[in-house]
Amino acid sequence: MKSVHETDISMPRDAMLRRRRRSLSVLGVGSVITVLLAAVTGGASWFIAGAFVLGLAGYFYSLRKQALRDRERRAARQLRAAHRPSEVDATGSSLARPPDSAVRIDDEDLELYSMDTVDLSGVYVERVEYIEEHRRAG
Repeated sequence: MKSVHETDISMPRDAMLRRRRRSLSVLGVGSVITVLLAAVTGGASWFIAGAFVLGLAGYFYSLRKQALRDRERRAARQLRAAHRPSEVDATGSSLARPPDSAVRIDDEDLELYSMDTVDLSGVYVERVEYIEEHRRAG
């Protein structure tokens, strides 16, 4: 039986968790193998074993810090959600009549099809050319 965490995971989060497991596996197996190899052969192979063990410890430390940040972020999000009104109608309008300064554009409004459009692309191109002409060489 899968836990809630395994079934309700987005694809990017699942990819991140797989990458973390793969990194931990490589560092863990590499640490064990290099420590055993260094114990048998001795000498400079302890440096390689030390690098693997330090890498594993550093990765554990960074994962722990990330988990604590995620926990704080989740607690803050839940606190904000608790203070919001529980029933919000995002589709309804609280105003009986929209103010005169409000611009309401409906892309499917038939009146918009007969209106002229304004091409502003030349305004920006001229500005870019002006900047390029007056740019100084480094």
